[in-house]
Amino acid sequence: MIRRLTGRCTHRTESRDEGTTLVELLVGIGIFSVLMAIVGTATLTLFSAIQEANARSQAQTETQNAMEWIARLVQHADAPDVSTNVMPEATATSLTLYAYPGLGAQVDEPSKVRIWTETTSAGTSVLSEVWAPVRSGSSWTWNSVPARRTLLTIAPDVSGAPLSLRYFACTPSVGCDSPQEVQPNASGPLPIGALQVPAAILVTLGDPNYPTSRVVQSIRLVNEA
Repeated sequence: MIRRLTGRCTHRTESRDEGTTLVELLVGIGIFSVLMAIVGTATLTLFSAIQEANARSQAQTETQNAMEWIARLVQHADAPDVSTNVMPEATATSLTLYAYPGLGAQVDEPSKVRIWTETTSAGTSVLSEVWAPVRSGSSWTWNSVPARRTLLTIAPDVSGAPLSLRYFACTPSVGCDSPQEVQPNASGPLPIGALQVPAAILVTLGDPNYPTSRVVQSIRLVNEA
């Protein structure tokens, strides 16, 4: 009798250890699916953060390079002669001026410079054009075809301008330590007094999508003030 009971108990124990039940399998699959969902979400979030950081870093680098180029073009602004306006076009988003940026064979050659924005299907770009000077007797002329350069481009779905310009002028006989801001017109030259000269340009440059990557620089016009 004892042998029979022992045999039955052993048989039942062996039957329970033969494999995993369907319920246990389903529970295991459910737990695994939850863990995979958590890991997948965390991985996607990490990749998105990395891509966002890379995009901001690239945008900041491009913006800084563009600002350096703009500063080089405009900081030595000066009229090539007394009858020429140093800034024949000055608005809140575009600028045309004469300057001595030292891009030619001689640093004392006045180039004609234009900086503006252009919107196409590919986005809004900040561009520069530089006309090389040509000596004509005692005066200057400029080549008809400028050298164009794309400084910065932002996506077409971005609201806001990638370039903003503010102007400051002073009266040299009084002093240019504290130049006064001048509001530009919608078109045409900078509206300053007869005794005033442009003293500085405050340039804001960059993608409005990434405010922390935008660059703001006050460029002092050393030949003018």
